[in-house]
Amino acid sequence: MIIDYLDVFRYLKRALADYAYDDSGLMPVKDIDRLLGQLNEAINLTNIFCLKHDVNLSKIVGSGDTFKNLFLFEDYANIIVGNDDVKNEFMVLANTVDGLYESLRPDIFKMNFDPVYKEVVLYLRGIIDGKIRPEKIESAQAKINELLDQSVITAADAKKYTITETGKELDLSKLDIDELRANFKKIKNKNLEIANLRKHIEEKLQKMLRRNITRSKFAERFRNIIDEYNAGGSQNDDFYEKLLKLMEELREEEERHIKEELSETELELFDLLRKEQLTADEEKRAKLAAKELYNTLTEKRNELFVVGWQNDPQPQERVKGEIVSILNKFLPESYDREIFLKKSTLIFEHIVDQAITGYNWVA
Repeated sequence: MIIDYLDVFRYLKRALADYAYDDSGLMPVKDIDRLLGQLNEAINLTNIFCLKHDVNLSKIVGSGDTFKNLFLFEDYANIIVGNDDVKNEFMVLANTVDGLYESLRPDIFKMNFDPVYKEVVLYLRGIIDGKIRPEKIESAQAKINELLDQSVITAADAKKYTITETGKELDLSKLDIDELRANFKKIKNKNLEIANLRKHIEEKLQKMLRRNITRSKFAERFRNIIDEYNAGGSQNDDFYEKLLKLMEELREEEERHIKEELSETELELFDLLRKEQLTADEEKRAKLAAKELYNTLTEKRNELFVVGWQNDPQPQERVKGEIVSILNKFLPESYDREIFLKKSTLIFEHIVDQAITGYNWVA
């Protein structure tokens, strides 16, 4: 919104004529009434799209300015998340509605606009996105009128509708896989449960990959399971079972550093150093090399990892020299010259990458 003081807008238009007009000659300042028309059109397109997929938003809206049949939210969300393409298209439409509405604030409060369908779309998006718990839908009945009267949910109210654990890492060690498997058979809206599990696995994988880059095989397997499902190669029960089995593997992987008697950082270094056909004794030597490398780099952190070392060839060489020295001392003799050079370079480049991203080994 531009407020015109001392005829500023006239001079702005003149400046924009020279610097900001595109080939169409349109002003990069949106007309409020035109934006309102675009918002209504976006809501209408969302309604049409939903109807194509047996999601009738008008059934949620009663004769007054409140939501009726709140249980339909979960049923409709279950339909939409059943197919990734449908879900992605709905999210684009819902985000468009949200963006246009935000662009119209605060003017929209004085305009002839009924927010009920906008709220239905955004509430449904919240359930699909996992920010609103389906099991809390009924408890929202008493608050729904207040929700519709507000332009946005206040911070105090948001806590009533959102998951407070959002962003919290899933603790695989506390999950009862057999209980999840048994409960899935009783659930009505299986697509929502699958979508929830997928989201948790995806977030968990991101964190596990951050701690150990050699875990990419799990992310690849996860992608293959989803691709097979989207291609129609798996039914809900089969898809859910594959996700549960992947979770069991992730739990084992997350606890592997304990079995290997290494810290998580040492395990990552060991995994990077590991090669095929190691004897039991050679594996012990490789583990020792990972431990010694981590301990040495940690002890000499202030000396080696000076400010900006990852972008400066001279301190880089000191770090690389330390890595080569430690590995040369502790790795077994079966690491010939070619393998040794490959592994030492791999470790060095990994440490540089971590420093560049600010994850580790920075001053």
